[in-house]
Amino acid sequence: MDHPTKHQMLLLVKRKFYALDLSQAIDRVCDSCHTCASLQKVPTSYIEQSSDLPPEVVGVNFAADVIKQNRQLIFVLRETVTSFTAACIISNEKSQTLRDALLRLCMELHPLDGPHAVVRVDPAPGFIALREDDLLKYHLSCNYTPQGDYPSTSFWVDGSDILVEGDWTWVRDVTPLGYTDWSTGQPSYSGATKNCMEVVMTRNATWSDDNCEKMQSFICERE
Repeated sequence: MDHPTKHQMLLLVKRKFYALDLSQAIDRVCDSCHTCASLQKVPTSYIEQSSDLPPEVVGVNFAADVIKQNRQLIFVLRETVTSFTAACIISNEKSQTLRDALLRLCMELHPLDGPHAVVRVDPAPGFIALREDDLLKYHLSCNYTPQGDYPSTSFWVDGSDILVEGDWTWVRDVTPLGYTDWSTGQPSYSGATKNCMEVVMTRNATWSDDNCEKMQSFICERE
């Protein structure tokens, strides 16, 4: 046998051995086998990844990344203020493929005559090659920011008062904060554009408000 299937392995082992939970043991062995994984059939259907509803505000700040799930490459675009997420399947991680996916998803959320779109990404080669891409600049008026270029001591979190000035809520479900940990003198309310919450590590990880177009990383909650 070159490489037995799970069923063939079970039949072969049963001829020579007897043990409790033998089937479960074979399942665990096969599930952790790299060769078995490589022989699995690639899904042919699109697996829906996007949020249910589009955002109700103009999309300006985005974060983009590529994830791998079920042996598929999925390009994910997150609108930072609303947390709206859109996704599409891509065939590879070349810069042209990433650019086309970014344009396809981002142009649905960003108006052609709107302000500059800010897109934050990781410093992967395919993304870095798009830094001076003419199509992105033409269609999105895009300030393209590989994340590694902007080391930061502050990080975005999910709080915002963009709907009502001074009324801070969690963006994902528009609920009141309930708990606060603002830095001294914060939120400052020193300008109508300071509508996003950040954690400032140099202030003992307390909160501050700042301009939503500020280029820095964000913290995500993993469920």
